Amino acid sequence: MAVLTGDEQPDLTLVNIESGETRILASHPAPDIYPTWSPDGSRLAFVSEREGNREIYLISPDGTGIVNLTNNPAYDSNPVWSPSGRYIAFLSNRDGGLALYVMDANSGNPMKIGESSVISQPA
Repeated sequence: MAVLTGDEQPDLTLVNIESGETRILASHPAPDIYPTWSPDGSRLAFVSEREGNREIYLISPDGTGIVNLTNNPAYDSNPVWSPSGRYIAFLSNRDGGLALYVMDANSGNPMKIGESSVISQPA
């Protein structure tokens, strides 16, 4: 299970449900938030401000292969995987108001879906 630990600057932490053992996965001075597992459990998407603004990152369960998928000065947040694991939907204000975007889970390349403002987290 992935959870956030820490009060002021949360870290992404893995918890072994059977043993209760914990391991910080992505320690960084910037807050890490909104963890979400890929459908096959091979990767974890999360949001971090480690580059000065909210970006969406991927990481492997062993803590390797961290990648910034959004890499944009805008606010990018609330990632959610498609059932196939091929895409990640998220919210961004890169074109003004908060809107829904979808990107390839391997390469990024976000594209805006629709023209109206989105007021809730995608599911």
